[in-house]
Amino acid sequence: MSNSFKIKIPQPCHESWDAMHPKGCGRFCNSCEQTVVDFTQWSDEEFVSFFQSNKTIPCGRFTQRQLALSIPSNTQPFFRFGKMSKYIAAGILSILSMQDSAWSQPIVPTSQAQAAQKNEDKIQLAKNEEVKLVGTIVGEDSEPLLGATVSVKDRNIETITNAKGNFTLEINDVAENYFIVASYLGDSTEVELSRNVKSVMIMIESNITIGEITVYKVEPNLWQRITKPFRKKY
Repeated sequence: MSNSFKIKIPQPCHESWDAMHPKGCGRFCNSCEQTVVDFTQWSDEEFVSFFQSNKTIPCGRFTQRQLALSIPSNTQPFFRFGKMSKYIAAGILSILSMQDSAWSQPIVPTSQAQAAQKNEDKIQLAKNEEVKLVGTIVGEDSEPLLGATVSVKDRNIETITNAKGNFTLEINDVAENYFIVASYLGDSTEVELSRNVKSVMIMIESNITIGEITVYKVEPNLWQRITKPFRKKY
């Protein structure tokens, strides 16, 4: 079975990154008197490759995405089907191929079909509405952020906040709910808003964590435990 692990910071450090002095591949912390390696600009491939062979870095600076990554061990398993797996596969295919008459599409009465069509028409009209959203972007200290980017998720609609952290977005074809993404200096916050919301205040929290790392093993899930007898390591 494939073994993997994750990086964890049990006690995040609250020392100011900006107050640390640049040194090597990171910055030197006077509090703990050691170099804090900055991994925040590393790609996923670089990050995984590094920790596959190095698990003794005393302190680092990570994004929340990096802390969520599962890092596979160097020894990779290869899935092999044994004799029993043929019967298991046949059983699975048999279950998937079963068709029940209850799965067929029900006949909808004319009155219900007409009501459904009216609801669809209402939804289409609502989507054609335009929403003017005004708001303010602030940091963790509740101070307004100048130059923060505010955009509508999956839409080519965005703007930048002014000196007071204020912004205005005009959004057409708005669905019942939509997402606003606020970004500032590498940190971002995503919020879901209703079409009826006209103003909002969004706080961008830092997604950077600094501290001493702990490597812990990722436990296999139920499927991995079931298929373990059919796996062979090389």
